[in-house]
Amino acid sequence: IRAYFNYAACKSPDNKTYIETYMSIVGKSVDFKKNQNDNYQDSVNINVAYLMNNQIRFAQKYNLKSPEVKDTLSALPVFIDMQRIELGDTGTYTMEMEISDANSEKLNPVKFTQNIYIGIYANTFLFIV
Repeated sequence: IRAYFNYAACKSPDNKTYIETYMSIVGKSVDFKKNQNDNYQDSVNINVAYLMNNQIRFAQKYNLKSPEVKDTLSALPVFIDMQRIELGDTGTYTMEMEISDANSEKLNPVKFTQNIYIGIYANTFLFIV
């Protein structure tokens, strides 16, 4: 499974801290199967947790489905996901994520951990020269 991940931090007018995540899954790296509409589609399971000081601040499991395609001989689409998550406080979070293909047991799940810092500039534009 080939996936690309990025994020942006922000604050709401009522001073709540959010992270907005962007993920894209490369269609040719997953296993498309025929669905009930007689089209091909993939389904990816995503399990993510955000921890601060070893305490879970947010956790979520969900399923991301690709667009349907008529056949798998043509180019398979990259499919995307965007999430907006309220985390609460500024500071350093540890994000733990696992991505697995719901259509294939032969593809190994992808697991990764990343430290994410949400600072005091989360609600402003910051230009670094």
